[in-house]
Order: sequence, then C-alpha cells, then structure tokens
Amino acid sequence: GDKKALKTIYQKILSINPREDIILYNLGALEYEAGNLKEALPYFEEYVTSHPEDANAHDILLDIYKRQKDFPSALREAMTMVDLRPTEVDIYDLIVEVMGQQGDYRRMIPLLQKGIKANPRQTTLKKYLVAAYLKTGEEDLAIRQMEEVLREKPQDVRALLQDLFERLKAKAAYEKIIGIMKQAVEADPQEPAFRGYLILAYIETGKEAEAMAQMEAILRLRPDDLDLWLQLARLREKTNDMAGASKAYQRVLEISPDHAEASEAYLRLRLQKVGRGEEE
Repeated sequence: GDKKALKTIYQKILSINPREDIILYNLGALEYEAGNLKEALPYFEEYVTSHPEDANAHDILLDIYKRQKDFPSALREAMTMVDLRPTEVDIYDLIVEVMGQQGDYRRMIPLLQKGIKANPRQTTLKKYLVAAYLKTGEEDLAIRQMEEVLREKPQDVRALLQDLFERLKAKAAYEKIIGIMKQAVEADPQEPAFRGYLILAYIETGKEAEAMAQMEAILRLRPDDLDLWLQLARLREKTNDMAGASKAYQRVLEISPDHAEASEAYLRLRLQKVGRGEEE
C-alpha cells in the first residue's frame, strides 16, 4: 500500500516535471525491487543519460539486461562498470562470456588488464587474460602472465597449460616449452602432465638425460605406466645405458609378461652381457 501510494506521488511529480531525475531513479527502484524489470528498465535508461557516472544505476541496468538475456546491452553496461567500479570482479565474468562467444578477444584484453590492475590478487582474471592472449596468438605475453598464475595458483591451470603447449609445439618452440613447463613442475610437482610436456621438449632438443629424469619422476608417481617404462627403456638403450635399459625392459615384462618387444630386447641385452663376459 505505501509503495503503491509512493509510486503514485512520484508519477504525479514526474508528470509536472519530466526531468526530475531523482524521481526517475526512485520510480525505477520501486519497480525493480518489486521484480517488475520491464517497467523499471525505461526509468533507469533515461536516468543514466543525465547521470552517466552513477554506478548504482548502471549496476541495476546490468542486472536487468542479464536477467532479460539482453547480452549486448549487458555487455555495454559491464564495460561502463569497468570504468566506474573496476574492483567488482563479477563484471569480468560477463565480459569474458559474451566477448568470448563473439570471438572478440582483442577488445577483451585491455578490459582484463584494467581489472587485474584494480584486483591484483584475483587469479581468475589473470587466467582469463592468459586465455585471451592465447586466442590472439600472443604466446610470449601468455607465458609472462602464466608465470604469475603458476606462482599463485598452479593447481587449476592444467587446461591453459595444455593449450599453451599445443600452440608452442605447433611452432616448434621447444625452448619456450621447457622454460614454462619447468616452472609448472616446480609449482605442482605431483602433476604428471607437466612433466610429460617437458619430456617431449627435451627429446626434441636433444636433452635426453633431462627427458629420462622426468620419465623417472613420473614413474615414481605412476609405477605401472607400461608405455612410459618402454619409452624409458628405448631411450636408455639409445644412450648406451644398457644396464638401465635392461632394468626398464624387465619392469615392462613384470607388468606385461607377454610383451613381445620387451621380451626380445631384454633377451638381446642379456646375451650381449654374456658375450662381453660380464657376470650374470
């Protein structure tokens, strides 16, 4: 009853003075609080034309547009809110979602940079920025930002690191892979995937000893990884570490007794050892 009477009073004042801005805001607020979004919308749209710096009004408009699924208008309001209230983290979620659907990553980047400047502890914004850099082919900038994320929250960047790895691998940028993945391993030593990326990069750059060290580290985490034991055995043999190769092939046979390649290689290495007169 009181709100209805108040609304009637506001409407009478507005009919006398259509430019009474505070009445526009109050009428909009009454409708908004009552859940009448369609009725509230024109009041706030008109109000912000003369009060473009009113963050509360823009925030309400943003919410109305989101709830009405008018995402182009919601995006416009979110971009306005980046200037008015850059510390409000939720606005960046909408920016990333809508601009991502539009494929507009270049326009997204400066908005995220501004958000990170205002919210330096928000790792989520930094992850968004890494993804945007990757989408625009800015791998060096992505690496720089990823290094910061790895120091803060390495556990939930696996997908981003995989994307970065694939892009660097396509460019044969193996030294860059080594640089970033060593940091990833240091930040999260229990994650085998990061070591796997390192192994490939080490092999491609001829760093076989480093590759084998990473294989052994993974095998301590996954002692029954037959494929990795086989890969290690082949690499040991290639680098003339016959004793190490024999032990690795033996481990393959413990896991899979009928493995043809391991059986042949293990027997061959044993015969070579006998032929050299070494004791069994």
